[in-house]
Amino acid sequence: MANSDDMNLLETGATDLSGCDFASADLSKRQLAGRDFSGANLSNANAEGADFSGCISSGASLHGMSADQFFRGHFDWVHVDQHHFF
Repeated sequence: MANSDDMNLLETGATDLSGCDFASADLSKRQLAGRDFSGANLSNANAEGADFSGCISSGASLHGMSADQFFRGHFDWVHVDQHHFF
């Protein structure tokens, strides 16, 4: 379950979300462009239709997220180094 403090940080529009816990969060259709998700836990999050354009996500955990979510989202120019999908 996502950390409530981290979800509140997301809601404020903060750009540095590195190390935050968004496990199983509903991020669908959110505008998340340009944010830093380095080392964040996005395991089992619903990101369908979310805009991750220009995000930094080095070392983020994406375990349990389906490839289908990525094809329906916007991931232009995302830095995708060292992801953990499985």
